[in-house]
Amino acid sequence: MEFEIMSLKLDASNTSLFIDEHSKSDNTPLLLSKNENSIQALKHMTQEFFERVFSPSGPYWTIYSDLGFASIPTKSTYVIFVNGQMYFVKNIENRYLNNVGPEKSFEILNNMFIIKRKPNFQNLLLSLSAPFDAIHQVKRKIELGFMANEYIKKFEDFKEQTLSYQNQHSLNNKTNMKDLIKTANECLDLAVESLIYSNMASLSYNLKIKLRKSDSISDCESEKINHLVKQGDFKTIQKSFGFYSLWPYDISKPRFREDTKDIQKYGFPESPRNYALKWRENAKYLCARYLDIQRLALQQFGKQTGLGEYVFFLTTRELERSKYLTRISKQRKAIFDKYTDLPAKLVYFKGKYYEPKDSAVESTTFQAMNVASKKTVSGPVVNINSLSDYEKCKDGSIIVSKTLSPNISILFKNAIGVIAENGGVLSHSAVIAREQDIPCLIQADFISQLHDGEVIEINGKTGRVRKLEKNNQ
Repeated sequence: MEFEIMSLKLDASNTSLFIDEHSKSDNTPLLLSKNENSIQALKHMTQEFFERVFSPSGPYWTIYSDLGFASIPTKSTYVIFVNGQMYFVKNIENRYLNNVGPEKSFEILNNMFIIKRKPNFQNLLLSLSAPFDAIHQVKRKIELGFMANEYIKKFEDFKEQTLSYQNQHSLNNKTNMKDLIKTANECLDLAVESLIYSNMASLSYNLKIKLRKSDSISDCESEKINHLVKQGDFKTIQKSFGFYSLWPYDISKPRFREDTKDIQKYGFPESPRNYALKWRENAKYLCARYLDIQRLALQQFGKQTGLGEYVFFLTTRELERSKYLTRISKQRKAIFDKYTDLPAKLVYFKGKYYEPKDSAVESTTFQAMNVASKKTVSGPVVNINSLSDYEKCKDGSIIVSKTLSPNISILFKNAIGVIAENGGVLSHSAVIAREQDIPCLIQADFISQLHDGEVIEINGKTGRVRKLEKNNQ
């Protein structure tokens, strides 16, 4: 696989980038890619949360390593931030996930970024060991079954702990937040811990693990919110789910307690029907409770110090020790405001950023990966890249988006198909598309050639997208 690149002028001083030692020694370019977790722009307090989630010691890599699906990255990081936007380092994924296939090389040659399979002894062994690896995968799946069901018991206990903690640190009990930064740090740690269960649920869904029944899972909180939204009961949402938000991981965004106008106007993401995915959703709601308390503590700290909303451009570690909070946060906000959007993929090489270039030749036929319904559908394109775009989605539309955001499933009551530049098989919207029998294409690097109002056809069996001539509409 190869694509042409062009230089991109970015202020890299605000980039959190810890170069993998392997890439540094081999002078290897890094391929950076957004996915469904990549919220468009993240302030530094939220960056700190995602850094911990995807760090080598975080819930993502730890569980994969314990089960033998991956080895923990060394002297590396999986997630980085470029001017407030989150990217995943595909080189790291290729090196440390044991089930991604042959080892690949990443090169830049004559202004072309090239990914190719390495012709080495290791890849030969990988090919020869494929039957044995299949047997090993069965063993891993059995181990996951035992581990996942043990984690359900831990999840039940963790839920009780979370509800108790939430009650002790609610708006009515601010006396329990005497040390605001200590509370913020504690909530950050617990929010990260809650995603251990989210990751375990995703693995269980992916490998079709049979899970024991638990009220903590069956009682899906997103189903409750959906029911209340359909009833128009927003007062109960504020009272019972005031800690939640359409952007639960971005603590700089208002919670439902503060503002419900967006869900009143646009609705709420659909809930999964699958039991394992209900577990993943409920884990996310426990995480949101801790992030809400962290938000309360930081808002109070912002009032006391005069930082106000600038507090979200800092990290909890900086709030503990820095003397120049206002100056630092204002400088970061200036950079954050400057870069409202960046490409879905970037290449980092020798201290510079490069952007993959679109094909110079306009085409009428494209290819992507379908992860949902096998149906063939046709309809007009609507480009959806922010909440304000949602109003464009009418009955029979095909959604085209840079990122497969969980909130896009709000529109599935109108849409007949989805095409996303990024996203994964296990992303929330991909799962909902499968459950609702809607074609959903990901890894579509051609979306810049699909314009609002153009009528296209999606072939769910082949993943082919075709622009229709006017006389075929």
